Amino acid sequence: MEHPILKARDTDFVVQESMVLPVRDDEDAPFQYLRLRKRGYTTFEAVERIAAVCGVPASDLSTAGLKDEDAVTEQHLACRGGLSQGGIAEFNQRHASGAHTMRLTLHGYGDRGLRAGHLEGNGFRIVVRGLSAGFVRTVATLGERAGDLFFVNYYDTQRFGVRGFRGPPIGSAVPSWRRTTGPRSAGSYGDGPA
Repeated sequence: MEHPILKARDTDFVVQESMVLPVRDDEDAPFQYLRLRKRGYTTFEAVERIAAVCGVPASDLSTAGLKDEDAVTEQHLACRGGLSQGGIAEFNQRHASGAHTMRLTLHGYGDRGLRAGHLEGNGFRIVVRGLSAGFVRTVATLGERAGDLFFVNYYDTQRFGVRGFRGPPIGSAVPSWRRTTGPRSAGSYGDGPA
């Protein structure tokens, strides 16, 4: 019997945020835009660590969405007033190795912070392990048509939250009939995003 496995390793799930972000080269703009690549950290943890290492209030940092900690993710970050090049270098050096890593790169400058609603979407690269040799051969025979395959994206804790977190109920915006078609545990999560 076949037992497909998703997210056996955090490198099996890669997420890249997609956003149209008007940028310019003017360092005097009110916001600095950065690209954050992280592995093993929640977005909240990343923001707190960036603030601590770079010496800015966490409230000066904003994102357009939350990204999974059990994955390799890339997302945009806005910083009111900007981070120093030395602060970025120090942050990158402190978080460069180990099972949990993060890296900041400069993306540009602009006039606005980020918030939910600015995000265009996410791109995913997913590795599925444990597929039978027969299934792999069948997909291989499809050739270019294999690109037409898709899989339902059942919502995870990032949509339905983790019990005890007091945040906006993002998952409540998903119709209840959609929740009942997903994994049993999805409908039982608490109040907000993870």
